[in-house]
Amino acid sequence: MIPEVPGFAFLERLSRPGRNSEVWLAQTATGAEVALKVILGGPPHLVARLEAEGRWLRRLGGKHHLVACHAVIANPPGLVLELAGRETLLELLYLNGPDRAPTPLQPDTALRVTLEAADAVDWLHQNGVIHRDVKPSNVVLAANGTVRLVDLSVAAPNDPSSRPVDGWIDEEIGSVGYVAPELLRDPTTAAAPVDVYGLAATLYEALSGHLPFDFHQDETETDLRRRIAAGELPVPLVARVRAPAALGELIARALSPDAADRFQSVGAFVEALSPFA
Repeated sequence: MIPEVPGFAFLERLSRPGRNSEVWLAQTATGAEVALKVILGGPPHLVARLEAEGRWLRRLGGKHHLVACHAVIANPPGLVLELAGRETLLELLYLNGPDRAPTPLQPDTALRVTLEAADAVDWLHQNGVIHRDVKPSNVVLAANGTVRLVDLSVAAPNDPSSRPVDGWIDEEIGSVGYVAPELLRDPTTAAAPVDVYGLAATLYEALSGHLPFDFHQDETETDLRRRIAAGELPVPLVARVRAPAALGELIARALSPDAADRFQSVGAFVEALSPFA
């Protein structure tokens, strides 16, 4: 069903970031095109999450490769966002369709896209926000090739005292293959190494066309989440694709099962990546 919001014409559904949310290409009364993210039902804490996302993006968006938010709407709950682009990094990797073999990016492009996404993540961290869901489907590519990081729907302040209890009801968050083990074990975790892990997993897939982990035969996503939470090491990058050994070691460090062994800030991760860009 096409949502109805006064003042907007809904043209095309762009994505479904969650079970109860959709992002639509919409047109304003003046003819401007925007991305409109709406919540369609679900538990009340989803609205609290959306309102927090709107506050952060109104304050921080439009800078450092973070998507801009023009307005927060009430009925249905939604965000009027910058139309940053119509293709995500994940869609670019699977340009020939989700059932076809992925096409890895050229190393210089993969590194550039990751570093631009890292700029947005670092900007969030500087302002006390942990994204917690960095992955290729949340990296939007503009027509000119630049990046916008989107979707703060599971972001959280890194200060536990500033998290409203009714707005952070998490039993399981994060996308398998990109989510840090400590977040799988404790979904209230909100610290910089969580996003370092997501950035490293995103770069890994951009370079190789694979997730850092393989599904075992007849394994479910829940089974894989348990293995990652238990501390299983990712498949080395150099086993997937020809890459400098030093780059593979750097990414392996950023994907360490132990958060203490990773880069402790996005800035440190970026500094280590820079010689390869």
